[in-house]
Amino acid sequence: MKKGILVITFVFLSFTFIKSQTITQIGFIIKKAIPSIENIAIIFPKNMHNQIAKEARMAQIITKRKYIIYAGEKRTNKISTQIYNINRLKNVAVTIITDNDTLSTDSVKYILNKFNEQKIPVISNRKKDTLIGVLMTIFKNEDKIEKHINKIVASVLELSFSEEFLSECIIDVE
Repeated sequence: MKKGILVITFVFLSFTFIKSQTITQIGFIIKKAIPSIENIAIIFPKNMHNQIAKEARMAQIITKRKYIIYAGEKRTNKISTQIYNINRLKNVAVTIITDNDTLSTDSVKYILNKFNEQKIPVISNRKKDTLIGVLMTIFKNEDKIEKHINKIVASVLELSFSEEFLSECIIDVE
């Protein structure tokens, strides 16, 4: 069984260098940054449902964390339902896979306000989202994965990162 998982992991990770960051890569980074996280909720554009669902199933096996997926909505009442469901989870981080249509900057700000109230860390894949208040952004820049941190949000969430992890990151907000 372990050998099979290793083979699947190798094949899966081999493909991750071809495309942008994957749910598995994001999951490993979250696991390293905040080891207490057991659940990773993913909010994403509806048109990516099949891809995200498949990646989340694989990531769950590889990272040994539970992934719960929610298609992003334009309407606030739909987003509120998703937020309510995520708030009920224990030891959770929220990953927002953004685009500029379904999950606009305004939608991300709305989501952030709701999760910050509950001290739930929010991670995004859009480069500038640390400047609007997400804890961390994780995105592919050329051939490498970049991690950006908002230290003010980390302080509000009462999170601290290891020096080793911080040395791999770019601090956008002190």
